[in-house]
Amino acid sequence: MTKQMMNRTLCGHLAHSQQDMENEGGERPCLGLSPVQFTRRFQTAVGLTPIRYVTTLRLEKAQTLLLETKYTLDDIAGKCGYLNRFYFSRVFSARKHMSPSKYRKLNRI
Repeated sequence: MTKQMMNRTLCGHLAHSQQDMENEGGERPCLGLSPVQFTRRFQTAVGLTPIRYVTTLRLEKAQTLLLETKYTLDDIAGKCGYLNRFYFSRVFSARKHMSPSKYRKLNRI
């Protein structure tokens, strides 16, 4: 397997994983790699740790849902892979420097 194919496989595997890595306590082995090997290869390929990458994808989806739907924060949290709206709000606020509700209010057309 070429390095480029490995990178695509790693990214695809992680992007489509339905498990909440943050709530499980970190990375898990996959593709026959130890957690450390997986993290190193993934970070080299993507420029982010696996958890940071998953969080980024989730928050991008959350931003879209906040602006384009009338879903509640509970619904958005669930659709983005968070166990509850409180944890979702904490992660969102830490990354975006405002609450999800404030983000929705300021950016909605």
